[in-house]
Amino acid sequence: MINKDTITGLWDTISFSGEGEFEYQLLSKDVIPQLNIGLNRDHQRCLILELPLGFKKEFRQFEGENLSLKYFLNESCICIVLNDSYFFDLFDDLIFSIYDKISQINNPEEYSNDLVSYFYKWNSFFVKPKDLKLSKEEVQGLFGEMHYLKAQIIDFAQNTTSILNSWKGPYDSGHDFEFEFVNYEIKTIESNVNSVKISSEFQLEPEAGKDLELKVIIVVQDTENGLSIMDLALHIKELIYQSSGDLVPFISALSQKSLTFKNIREYDHYRFIALKEITYRCNESGFPKIISGDLPEEITRVSYQIRLSLIADYIKNEIEY
Repeated sequence: MINKDTITGLWDTISFSGEGEFEYQLLSKDVIPQLNIGLNRDHQRCLILELPLGFKKEFRQFEGENLSLKYFLNESCICIVLNDSYFFDLFDDLIFSIYDKISQINNPEEYSNDLVSYFYKWNSFFVKPKDLKLSKEEVQGLFGEMHYLKAQIIDFAQNTTSILNSWKGPYDSGHDFEFEFVNYEIKTIESNVNSVKISSEFQLEPEAGKDLELKVIIVVQDTENGLSIMDLALHIKELIYQSSGDLVPFISALSQKSLTFKNIREYDHYRFIALKEITYRCNESGFPKIISGDLPEEITRVSYQIRLSLIADYIKNEIEY
């Protein structure tokens, strides 16, 4: 069984000899499809899926700026080509995801279709991020959401992909986590703060037929012993791999904030330790909130602060970390 580090290490064993279309290395002998990594004549990194002799496939090639999909009829293989070395690490993630998906599939029509499908799912991530700088408050908010995401995956590993799909915070719409029967709004504050900011009349408005809870994650900033959002991202990625989850929803969510596994390191100087998580029953009658249904039509946008010391009666539970 290979892992992401295995793939990264294999690149150093490949050098192009100048003979043939590719110089390549089999990923693993334990898989059914013949899946290889290699270099082409232009010394570009490639993922090469060998097809059985005589197997013909209807195929449309795609030539992208940073990632391409090609079909070599004579060599009987499908090839994903990386055109820009900036994406080396992301390309390894794509390779591992495809390997994990198709490694035990016998039918060449099925595993070749899956490879093509994964190519198109991932292609949009092979774009250099916009130069968007997050504030300390935005990084702190992401830290809290990712901390909660990690805890959910650890507790419910069998539901990893559905948990990842529930994370809506980076999309700035609805609530931070949206599950089938309950939504969660996450607020991350430092330990010396006694209030949370509600930035719109929709943040604490319940969705029809669902419960809504406010989770306040209390942190302390600690540049020596704390975790960064990069630390959390790498840990979450490893948990996704371990549970055979789909990495795409996680990469997609990060990309909404122009974050990649490469540039997220720019925020390493913001480090936090999570101390406590407090959950409030904000759907309960009497909970202090302003929602859109209560606003006169003349008012279109509100933001306000809730003092936590005055809503202790609505606490559902507390978790000490």
